[in-house]
Amino acid sequence: MEEIATIRSKEQKIEQVLHVFNTCSQLKKQFSLENVSFWYRENELIAGKLAQSAQDYQITLIKRLLTKKKLTNVKLTDIKDQHKIHSELKKNNKNTEQEKEGFEIEWQQAKKLLDESTKYKDSINKVTSWLAEDREDADAIRQWHKDERSKVTDTDNLKAFEKFLTENKLQQQFEQSDWHNDYATAGKMTSQKLTDFEEKISKLETQLVFSDLDNPASLAHWAIKHLDLPLAIEQESLLIHFQHLSRTTPNPPKERYLPFPKKLFKEPLTFKANDNGFWLELNGIHEFISNVSKQYLNVPADQIKLGREPLEALNQKLQDLKQQEQNLKNLKEKLESYPALENVISLYKTSEEELFTKIDEIAELTTTELERYLSIFQDAEQHLTNYKNRNDAHNKAFAKDSNSQQLNSGNQEKIDQIESYMAKQYGSIDFDHLTKTGESQLLHFETDLENLLTTEKIALPKIHKIEDDMFKSNPPINTLYEMHNTIDTEHTGTKTRFEQYQNNHNASILKLNEAKIKFAGEHQCDFIAEQDLIKIEQQPAETPSTDAYSKFKATYDAASEEIEDKTILKDYSVGVLANKLLPTVFPTQQIQEELTGEQIEKRLTELTNDLQRIGSRKIEILHNTFKELNTIYNGYLTKVHKISDYLSKNKITGANYATLQHAPATGYPDDWMKVFRKRLTNEMQETGLFAINNKQDIDDIMISVFREANGTREATVNDLLNPRSYFDLLFEIKQDGQKNSGSNGQTYTANALLCLARLSLIEEEDRTGIRIMPIDEAEDLGSNYEMLHKLAKKEQYQIVTMSIETAGDINDEGQYIYIMHDNKDANGLTYVPPLGIFNRGQLTENINEIFEETTE
Repeated sequence: MEEIATIRSKEQKIEQVLHVFNTCSQLKKQFSLENVSFWYRENELIAGKLAQSAQDYQITLIKRLLTKKKLTNVKLTDIKDQHKIHSELKKNNKNTEQEKEGFEIEWQQAKKLLDESTKYKDSINKVTSWLAEDREDADAIRQWHKDERSKVTDTDNLKAFEKFLTENKLQQQFEQSDWHNDYATAGKMTSQKLTDFEEKISKLETQLVFSDLDNPASLAHWAIKHLDLPLAIEQESLLIHFQHLSRTTPNPPKERYLPFPKKLFKEPLTFKANDNGFWLELNGIHEFISNVSKQYLNVPADQIKLGREPLEALNQKLQDLKQQEQNLKNLKEKLESYPALENVISLYKTSEEELFTKIDEIAELTTTELERYLSIFQDAEQHLTNYKNRNDAHNKAFAKDSNSQQLNSGNQEKIDQIESYMAKQYGSIDFDHLTKTGESQLLHFETDLENLLTTEKIALPKIHKIEDDMFKSNPPINTLYEMHNTIDTEHTGTKTRFEQYQNNHNASILKLNEAKIKFAGEHQCDFIAEQDLIKIEQQPAETPSTDAYSKFKATYDAASEEIEDKTILKDYSVGVLANKLLPTVFPTQQIQEELTGEQIEKRLTELTNDLQRIGSRKIEILHNTFKELNTIYNGYLTKVHKISDYLSKNKITGANYATLQHAPATGYPDDWMKVFRKRLTNEMQETGLFAINNKQDIDDIMISVFREANGTREATVNDLLNPRSYFDLLFEIKQDGQKNSGSNGQTYTANALLCLARLSLIEEEDRTGIRIMPIDEAEDLGSNYEMLHKLAKKEQYQIVTMSIETAGDINDEGQYIYIMHDNKDANGLTYVPPLGIFNRGQLTENINEIFEETTE
């Protein structure tokens, strides 16, 4: 039934592909005829335009060559004429240059003599200008020169003195001093002022001594405190004389100091010298002591009356007096050391109007220079005669030199004009090179014209006629340039049009040939214009045929989706498609469209008879399949029970034990299979099981029954035929019937038991080789290790452990323990081979030795 529906579906696909293919073929034939007709007429039209453009291009090519030839001839003539003029000017310039050198020498010699006479003439004119009513001879001029020079000297001396005062910062002090007011008495007045300063300073210093009575270090303070007042004049004089000495030892040691003033005043040895003072004997040394001008300590202590001004004011006043004294001394020393002081002070006090009168330029001359002027003036007549003669000679020499330069400049200007013209007109001033280039170009143009006569088969009279028409008026060079540019533009245009038409013609020929090939392919015959040409105004559109072909390919691809080998379909052959879709109906790739339906109906009749024969057999196979599925399912559950029983017999430490249980899988009820087998039995009793087209498929029946039994909608037919889909497994550790997570060692032991049960109970077939049991961290397993060890021994497993020490008992009954041990002598990670323990008392890493002993 399913195959019949498939054949019907494929029949429709083949018919649809055939229909689209026929439509596409018809459109392609129509397009190929219209396309070849269009390009045939287009080629004829372009060929006519190409012939006309070729003739136009040939005419402009001839005109262009003739214009270039004519222009080159005119250029050559012009270049030769300019060269001739240029050469003559160069020759003339060379001759005038030689004459110019002689004129230059003659003029320079005359100029040198004239310059010498001009100096004498200027000197004579200068002396003549010095003579006046009050200066009638040379002596009067000399006296005038002396007076003017004196003004210069006074001015220089005054400027030097002003500079001296400014540099020493004495100008203001000098203008206020006695030297400025009255030089005659200045020295005496200054000495008296200095004496007055000394007396004032002495009095202030004495007053300071007694004004500082509160200072314990003061000698006056000490005297008032330790001496009996009133004091004699000698005692007070000693006090003033030694008051400046220090009471402490100077450091470093220098001069004198007074550590014990009491010894000085106790019994001083003195004797009178005069009324102004007395002598003090100090161990054989006599020191003069001046009497104080006024006593202050010749009364009792409570009667001492001292004008106690503030110490700061007294000190400042003393410093001011000392500074004034020093300034006056400095002024006195500086002025007295200045040379000719009285004269410069007199000049300094003179008014500017009186001092700085106008000084004549004669003051700038030295005495020697003045005498030279006067000496020349004595021979004035001879010098003036020489000046006149030399000036005439100079003018003549200068005129010759100037004329020569003008002539040379004129020639050079013309040469420059010619060279500028040549550079602008021809890009160079190399006449020989330009001539050779022009002659070479002329020869080249003549050769091109000869080639035209040969290759293009142009008649010589035609070229002569064109040349006469172009140049009958003998146009100038500027007109020739314009003609050349115009013709060059025309030549470029005609060449472009000719090449364009030539390309168009080549393209049209290519298009015509392509159209002819396509026409021959579609119509299975060559295109003959007399028979096949049709009238068409514009290029036909290929879109309808390409769209039809695209639709054909899409229809073809859709019909061939179920064919796996796409390479055989690359040519889009309808016969290949029919053969691959219905090989029993179309045994070859050649099909006849009118017989397609009849062939398919015949095949459907044969197929219906075959399906009726195999229906009952198919149902029987499905019965057996589900019977086997049920058997395998029950076998899985039996194995689960065996493993669960095995786990319950091997106890884990802490009264724990492992369990393995099965439970129905969610969404996969197993009772649906009974309902399905019953429905298969009913279907098998129907005689026309596969004769009806709308009969339900077996896979659909399976899915439908499974879902009616509340099975999951995600299940596939493969899932339904897999016995493992109908149950889930639950592996746990329990204690007293309750779930327990257990320790690491207990969990490890439970997993090991499950692995042993799987290998020992389920995978029972014999296998050659060594059976290995890896036990991780054996020491932490405790007594669980003993149980695993016994099971390993019973089931003949070798043990591999990661423990660093021996765990459990070792025997010589064919079971050994391999320990992965650490290299304790190494600092880093190193490879250490496993250590094998084969029996008691034997410890070695060389396994070959063990094998040798066993062999012996």
